[in-house]
Amino acid sequence: MDGATGNIFFFGWELRLMEWLQNLFGDKLGAAIGYLSILGEGVFIVFIVGIFYWGIDKEMGEYLGRNILIGSTWSPMIKNVFLRRRPYFDDPKLKILRIIDKDGDIYDTVSQGFSFPSSHSTASVTMYGALPLYKGSTASRYDKLKKIFIIAAFSFPVMVGFSRVIVGAHYPTDVLAGWTLGTFVILLIPRIYDRIGNDFIFAAIIIAVSLPGFFFCRSNDYFTCLGLLVGFLISTALERKYVQFENTSRISVIILRIVFGMGIFLALQVLLKMPFSKEFLETGSLGSHFVRFMRYAIIAFVVFFIYPMFFDMSRIKNHFNKKMR
Repeated sequence: MDGATGNIFFFGWELRLMEWLQNLFGDKLGAAIGYLSILGEGVFIVFIVGIFYWGIDKEMGEYLGRNILIGSTWSPMIKNVFLRRRPYFDDPKLKILRIIDKDGDIYDTVSQGFSFPSSHSTASVTMYGALPLYKGSTASRYDKLKKIFIIAAFSFPVMVGFSRVIVGAHYPTDVLAGWTLGTFVILLIPRIYDRIGNDFIFAAIIIAVSLPGFFFCRSNDYFTCLGLLVGFLISTALERKYVQFENTSRISVIILRIVFGMGIFLALQVLLKMPFSKEFLETGSLGSHFVRFMRYAIIAFVVFFIYPMFFDMSRIKNHFNKKMR
């Protein structure tokens, strides 16, 4: 797929604002501001979810993971309906100061994705905006942090959205649409989950709603997020039924769980690519997209289901001892 793919539509003030901001801050400061985008990126999101899920509060981790991954999957589905090209594709005055996919061509919509809405902005709302709205059984332990959560819910999405405009990756209306989608998700999804009350039925419904993108989505971001979403929903449902690991108050154990969890996540990202050539993975073919989906589904299944099985080795030993008798 070449860089000519997609639609061009914007308000005149958007390009003028973006050009003014890049001229005001310059390349170096603009690129530095672009690092705020990390707050809404995949590895950082897994890290935050992992802190709660593996370490301090599994229920909160599940809550955040559901919101974030559903929003992150629905965002590229919408992108592949509007097919809006990124602003730097067509405005020679704009520079791209933070590449979405460093392995792909900067003008390739398969690797770089489309522009409307901003997935970073959606993810920032579904992660930080969800914090003060949490009403699970462990919500009372966060009462003292409510003010901090509220500040984070507004300030972090603003910083992420601003950074996406500064680096030339998104129009301001992309960011506004991303915030809107994120707000819709954090208000709707927890209610649906509570109303259904069954992890497997909830997973089946969300996966069924999200799967149609397989038939029309062209960009890698959808298949990445869909894989993570499917793996996460299946993993957490199975974990509740078969594993039921417990969180811990020991800081050293929490740190070890997070370090090993992130290590497994990053290692699998590399290992599961090795059987395939870089050219194949970046072709944008149905085969390469299916491989990407399966890679990330496997990664999520391992880190959120297989990995927690080893948290309590005494339970594993007792299980095998019973089998040997």
